[in-house]
Amino acid sequence: MDSPGGSELFQSYEQDFEAIKVSITERLNASTSQTGEPKKQTLRSADREIDEANEILHQMEMELLTLPQGSRTRLQARLKGYKAELDRLKQTLKRAQTTSRSTTDRDELLGGPSGGLDLDAASMDQRTRLLNGTDRLAESSRRLQDSHKIALETGMLDPS
Repeated sequence: MDSPGGSELFQSYEQDFEAIKVSITERLNASTSQTGEPKKQTLRSADREIDEANEILHQMEMELLTLPQGSRTRLQARLKGYKAELDRLKQTLKRAQTTSRSTTDRDELLGGPSGGLDLDAASMDQRTRLLNGTDRLAESSRRLQDSHKIALETGMLDPS
């Protein structure tokens, strides 16, 4: 089941992480040219993806526990690098959110373009977040089951 670079599941998580990292970066870059509600939505999407990336890193940590020590040590260094990359993205998001909030606060105070609240949009955003959370939970459960199955197959866990 092990490949030269570690487990296939770990490599799959690495690919998932790289894809979501690219998506987060694209959203953060796009937000710099946006204002108002579109910028908020882009930043909320990036925030949700950062949560998803955190979950992927957690799954990678779980997978490391099932690997032999030689592979584990090498992959732990890569995981540490991924965590550092995600921390940089979190800081970029935080700065963008702070900038966005101060602009929005100023606009609301002055009655600018984002001065009114759209309750339908807010409830739709809440519904979208709930659905995304449900999807992430289902995906995380699937990955956890996969990790457990692999641990059982490798004899790391007692099936009882």
